[in-house]
Amino acid sequence: MRSGGWCLAVALFVPTAIVSSPHVSEAAPRSSSAARLATKVGAAPLAAKAAAHHPDFNRDGYADVVIGAPGDAVAGANFAGGVWAVYGGPHGANTGNRHAYFTGASIGRGASSGTNDSLGWTWASGDFNGDGYDDLAVTAIGKTVNGHDHAGAVVVLYGSAFGLVTSNAQFFTEDTSGM
Repeated sequence: MRSGGWCLAVALFVPTAIVSSPHVSEAAPRSSSAARLATKVGAAPLAAKAAAHHPDFNRDGYADVVIGAPGDAVAGANFAGGVWAVYGGPHGANTGNRHAYFTGASIGRGASSGTNDSLGWTWASGDFNGDGYDDLAVTAIGKTVNGHDHAGAVVVLYGSAFGLVTSNAQFFTEDTSGM
């Protein structure tokens, strides 16, 4: 059973970074009308890069929606948090009831669901590994690491033809080798 509030977010593409915003957008084909408009009016190619980025985790051409749920209780751990991926389709978000819910416990690979982890507080998307599928990095801002309360963590879920998958997920904290 989940409890707590929902934090709704949509990724926006900024020329040098991808950030999250507390707004929700509809699922739509990835082609950006802003980019097409910029091209039609003769704007420099750089102007098209500032258009909104809509994640497409399964590369089907439709934007997917990410919903952070940092207040969710998971297996008795209050505010452990989670994140929803709602896959887009020709009729908008969740066409054909396609969605996935991830928690630290369901992701595994070093991640777990602890009280006050707040997984899903913020997120960023992009093709991190260059395979053509958008990937998702999700924060757990309250994660305790080696006894340090609220040290935080980041979980990376990679996109595939099936959407986001946990099979090759990565879990990072300040104690991760190379960090």
